[in-house]
Amino acid sequence: MSGLGSSARGSQPVGTPWEPDLDGRVLVLETPETPYDPETADADLTHLRLAGWLDGLAALVLCRPYDFTDAQTEQLHEALMAHVTQWDYPVIAALRAVTPTRCRPSRSA
Repeated sequence: MSGLGSSARGSQPVGTPWEPDLDGRVLVLETPETPYDPETADADLTHLRLAGWLDGLAALVLCRPYDFTDAQTEQLHEALMAHVTQWDYPVIAALRAVTPTRCRPSRSA
């Protein structure tokens, strides 16, 4: 899972002085490019949960998985929900991340 920096796994700041305070914040996660699968995502979610990163969030957003089949996406959503059942914050899954396109300057006629 990535988010919170450029780490492909998103967890490099865990346990360091650079670990962010996520209490009351919205955590947005996305899957990295392939190769990445639901089993690895589940392991990453386990790591984040055990490190306390899923505690006290205002909400959790999981972007639409990159290059996953429908079955893999369903497996990922089930794993995600299993990790957050103890909290009552909103969870948004399958949000499509959009990269903004560059705006071209308008030309005067």
